[in-house]
Formats: sequence, structure tokens, C-alpha cells
Amino acid sequence: KAKGIAMSLNIPIVSVPTLEGMAYNIYDQETLICPMMDARRSNVFAGIYENKGKEIEVIEENRLVSIEELIDIINKIGKKIVFLGDGVKVAKDIIVEKCKVDYSFAPGHLSQQKAGGIGILAMEYLKNNKVVSASEFVPIYLRKTQAEREYEEKNN
Repeated sequence: KAKGIAMSLNIPIVSVPTLEGMAYNIYDQETLICPMMDARRSNVFAGIYENKGKEIEVIEENRLVSIEELIDIINKIGKKIVFLGDGVKVAKDIIVEKCKVDYSFAPGHLSQQKAGGIGILAMEYLKNNKVVSASEFVPIYLRKTQAEREYEEKNN
């Protein structure tokens, strides 16, 4: 039994970042793509991607960022962009006020995570051997969990 468990840890895993999977909802447009998720307090988890035909190129890595800082980055890049995700609800007024590049908002049916986008990206990762074993897999959190933050506050 122990041998079976150890062997199962060598099963390849494809780790698909949620924001990158969301970016796959927008294709066949020559535009930047900015998926964002609400992180509260005028912050979002966001990344910036560029559509390269059937591939999506990472322009700005996924991270926790203030909405204003994100818009500053987008303005500096200076290219047309599509915003999507639940972060749009909290960022929309700031985007409208401060975004200096041509922008649009994805329609509702393309604005959230979809199994199809995650699946297509997972197949691309698998094809390009971007896999890890189960024993090597570590989730990537863009921000520490609430429990970790409270523990650190208590011990500082």
C-alpha cells in the first residue's frame, strides 16, 4: 500500500493559474488582456497578458496590486486592453477615470473562470511539458492567507 502511495506522488500535475486561465477566454483579438479578481481594499489580483494568435504571452506576472498602480502600469505599456473578472466591479470607476489607453470590458459570459479556458491552457502546458509531480506541487498564493496574516500580527 505504501508503495502505491509513493508511486502516486509521481503523477504529473499541470498547475494552471486562475488569472491566466481567465485570459484564455479572450482570443482572436490583438489586444492586451487584464483579468482581475477583487482582493478588497481597492486592490486586485491581476496579471497582464498579450494575445499572440492562439497563444497568450505573460506581460505582467500575476500579483496583488492596487487598482491605481495597475492602471499606471497599463498606461505605461500604452496598448489597447480588455478587462475581465470580478475585480472589474470594484475597479471600473477608476479605470474609466484614469485609463488613458483604448480599453473595453469583456461581456459577462467571458468575464469569469471557465473550465474550457483552464482545460485548453492545461493541454498547452502538458504539450510543452510544464508539469510537476504531485510531491513537488506547491500552490501559489498571491497573498498570505488570513490565518497567516493574523498569526504574524499577533507575534509582531
